[in-house]
Amino acid sequence: MSTVGDLYIWNRAIRNNKLITKESKALAFTSAKLNNGELTNYGYAWGISEINGSPTIEHSGSIFGYVTNAIYLPTEDVFVAIFSNNGAKVPYTISTKMAAIAIGKPFPDIKDAIPVKSEELKKFVGVYDFADSSSRIITLVDNQLYSRRPESTKFKLIAFKKNTFTYEGDFANIEFVVNGEEIKAFFTSRIHKTTGVKTDKAISTNKEIKLETKVLEQYLGVYEIQPGFDITVTLDGNKLMTQATGQQKSQIFPESQTKFFLKVVDAKIEFVANDKGLFDSFVLYQGGQEVPGKKKD
Repeated sequence: MSTVGDLYIWNRAIRNNKLITKESKALAFTSAKLNNGELTNYGYAWGISEINGSPTIEHSGSIFGYVTNAIYLPTEDVFVAIFSNNGAKVPYTISTKMAAIAIGKPFPDIKDAIPVKSEELKKFVGVYDFADSSSRIITLVDNQLYSRRPESTKFKLIAFKKNTFTYEGDFANIEFVVNGEEIKAFFTSRIHKTTGVKTDKAISTNKEIKLETKVLEQYLGVYEIQPGFDITVTLDGNKLMTQATGQQKSQIFPESQTKFFLKVVDAKIEFVANDKGLFDSFVLYQGGQEVPGKKKD
């Protein structure tokens, strides 16, 4: 039960060492370190990050129906806080953009994007393995470069300077460096940075087939994954749609009579018939797991 004005008073008290000592604050604003030496980017109840090279101390908060985010830039002495009384309107993105503008280091604007020839983009296509054990798949569709992690959503890559791309709708960017036959990718998402190398791994592709509407109708229904979490299968024209509890609808595309794939994430659904020939369950394949779903009556 507070206001952004109250939070600013609190920020001033922390800044001026009125609530805790300067020494305690220094400890609180220091990233904790794991036993393996990796930094957590988290201090004593504060997140440690940066905005375009400027250090930040920040944290979000939420409870049913309310979401907040606060960012403090100690070097510039700039404080940004946003409260939202709509749980669907997360203030993280707008508060970060506001802070960047306030310190004169705005993030790239889509209107400043530069064109890149298709032959230049093609050389970046492939699977990249990164030092943090992640991987990213770079694809090219209709002269548009995309990036996605396995089992995750794909993002458009927007070019703002040569060989450097920003993730659409995100603060991440990726820079490709070509050295002879080797191509490295330098990924940055605010304070998180990691380096990857293009591999010779093949990009898996799914081939869509056409199915008649009467075939798709067999799969309609609500499938329970676990109590309180369902996936609803509906038909929109001749498109089979899925919608998980609390999520948006996503189309699934047939690759066989019973097996469908998603394009927004790396996942597949296979519908399973019972001994009477009725489709009353499915298996969701995602992230190396097989998750069953049972159709509700």
